[in-house]
Order: sequence, then structure tokens, then C-alpha cells
Amino acid sequence: MGLALIREGSLDAAEAAFQRALQIDPRRFETWHQLVALYRRKGQEAQAEASLAKARVHDPDSVAIGLATASRDVVDDDSDQALAMLIAAASQSPRAVGHAPDAVVQVAQELIKHDRYTEALELLGRLPAEQQDWVDVRFERGLCYRYLGMYRAAMNEFQAILDQEPQSAKAQFNFALLLMFSLRFDEADGAFGRLRAERPSQESLALQAWLYQGVGRLAGGRFDDADAILSALLATHPDMATAQAYRGLCRLRMGQLEEARADMAAASQAEGKHWLVHSLNGIVLMALGLTTEAIASFATATTLVSPAPRLSRLGLAAARLANGQEAPCPVTDAERQSEALPFWFALLGPQGIALCRNLGLVETVAGSATSS
Repeated sequence: MGLALIREGSLDAAEAAFQRALQIDPRRFETWHQLVALYRRKGQEAQAEASLAKARVHDPDSVAIGLATASRDVVDDDSDQALAMLIAAASQSPRAVGHAPDAVVQVAQELIKHDRYTEALELLGRLPAEQQDWVDVRFERGLCYRYLGMYRAAMNEFQAILDQEPQSAKAQFNFALLLMFSLRFDEADGAFGRLRAERPSQESLALQAWLYQGVGRLAGGRFDDADAILSALLATHPDMATAQAYRGLCRLRMGQLEEARADMAAASQAEGKHWLVHSLNGIVLMALGLTTEAIASFATATTLVSPAPRLSRLGLAAARLANGQEAPCPVTDAERQSEALPFWFALLGPQGIALCRNLGLVETVAGSATSS
């Protein structure tokens, strides 16, 4: 509450909020330190020093106090320096972690934004045992597992959240997405359908669930159904480039080559800098035998996001292989051990399966072959 009021410029109200919090629990050193920062912002140095002394009484570890300091700075400016302060403070003072769990979750969120999933997991793991089951902690941990391709571990986290909060829309969506990534297409389809039916007021979430219903049916080989879903979506949201690109891929799989090219052209015109549009266009070009153009499309996709997405890397290698070129291995050692590859090979189709065999990923070939 206090930080939100500071962001709104309501400094006196923020001071009152911090003081109320300290009346309830005067040992919360991070609140004392937030009060220090507030007083300094107001130019009240004497009050700031008095509050800092209180913070040190309850936690003499200056590094622990720094955890809350950096947490506030990240909120204010999202700077790399503030994030580095947060990580250093949390790493050097285990006691601070347990005293400032909200700040720790915030650090994890910042690490996830920077694709530093392993570090985020390590940080969350430092929280005391009684805080490991908190919904916010489980959610960030689930995201880390999902991005790392550890789908079963991620599903366990989101299922645990749903056991505590059955109506958590974010957990429902992530669980449905993980079902799809795990090639459990029928279950994913049902989960996305329920989200659409039960959350019509949450337009963004319902829209994504609608899109992924189509994507799941496409990856699962139900091309007519996927085309119907994506066409209905585009009828009401004609500017949704990712839906148009997925429909283009679907129509390629249905043998409707001209329609596929038209969809891809429209998607590229609408969203020419989206890595997914370039990647899906590369799949279509590769399937049409236009491997040089496919290589260019995948190569562009790899430059639009850092790190380069799995589909873009795999597609680029598959296109180079199809073109008779040497292709650096697009799969990290960690990815070889993860559950993240079969879904993307399923989308790549026959060329993806050829790449999969070339990489020696026999089990992944089997998983993809049954889904495309």
C-alpha cells in the first residue's frame, strides 16, 4: 500500500500507511527502511536517521536492509543496478530472505523477466519452509519450470495453487498451456474451453485461451477443427497476426497452399517484427521447398528476441539441413534433458522430425510423430 501511494505521489498518505504497518509489527525492518527512503524523499533527514536506527535495532544486518532498499529501487526504475543489489542482498543474507518474502518474490519476477530462471529458482529456494507453499512463491516457481521445459514440475506447482485457489485464472491458464506443451491435447482443449466459458469478462485471458485451443488442435493433427477455431477467432479479431500465421500453417497441413501463403503474407504485413510470425512463415516456406527463403525467415526470427526462441532455432537448423547445409546444433544440453522439444517438433512437421533424427533425439521423434 505504502509503495503504491508513493508511486501516485501521495507521500503523506504513504507515511501514514507505513506507520500503521509498523504499529502492527514493529519488527519489519523493511518497512522501517521504506520509511527511511520516504523521509529522505521529503527532505526530513532527522526522521530518516531515526527510522534507520529503528531498522538496525530489528535487523542490524545492513545487507538485509539493502534487500528492501533495492526492492523499492527496482519498482522505481527497473534498473540493472537495482536488480544486482537485490540479488546480492538476498544471496548474502539468508535471514533477510525470510524477513522480506514479498521482496524476494519481486526479485524472482525481475530475474524471470531477464530470462534468468535458474537464479530465480535458487533464490526462491532460500525462503523458509513455511513460505515455500505460498501461492505467489509457487506461481513464480511454476513459471521458471515452464520456461526451462520442466513441464511436470511446473504442472505440480500450478496444480498446488489450484488446490488452494481453484478460481485462480492465471494458474488455470498456465496449467492448460502445460497440458498442450506436454502433447495432452484433448485435456488442454477442454481446459482452454472452460477458461473461455468461465472467464468471458477477462478478455485478454479468454482471447489467449481461444488462440491456444486452435494451436493445440493444429499440433494434435486436428486440422479441420483448428481451422474452424482460428477462422472464428479471426472473424472477430482480424488484426491478430499470430492467429493468422497459425491458420496459415494449418492450411498448409490441409494442402491449401495458396490460402496458406495468403495468410502468412497478411500476418507478416500486420506484424512484421514478431518472432513467431517469422518462424511460422519459415515452416510454410520450408514445406513448400523454398528453403533459402525459409532460412532467411527463421534467421530473422532468431534476432527479434533474446535469447532466440526454441522454435526459431530449431526451424533454422531444420531449414539448413533441408537445404543441404551444415547446421550448428540448436539444442542445449539442458534442453535435451527437458520436456520442451516434442511440441515444437510437432509444429515443424516432417522437416522437424528429420532434424530430430539428425540430432539423435529418437524419443522426441516418436512423440512428435504421433502428434502431427
